[in-house]
Amino acid sequence: FYVDLALCLGHQLEIVTFKCPPEYGAARNIHGVPLAACKRMAEALKQPLPKRWRQYERVIEVNMEAA
Repeated sequence: FYVDLALCLGHQLEIVTFKCPPEYGAARNIHGVPLAACKRMAEALKQPLPKRWRQYERVIEVNMEAA
C-alpha cells in the first residue's frame, strides 16, 4: 500500500534492506524490540519483494568484522 501510494503521489522511492544477523540488529535497536521479534521479522524478510517493487530495492550487506 505505502509503495503504491508513494509512487502515485510522485515520490522517489528506495527500499533499503540491511543484511545482518538478527542478533546484531536486536543489539543496535533503540526501540526495545526483543530478540525473538527481530528473529521473526528477519524470517519474514527472507521472502523476496513483490516483482514490481524490486527495481526500487537496495540491499546493504553489513560487514560483521567491521561492525
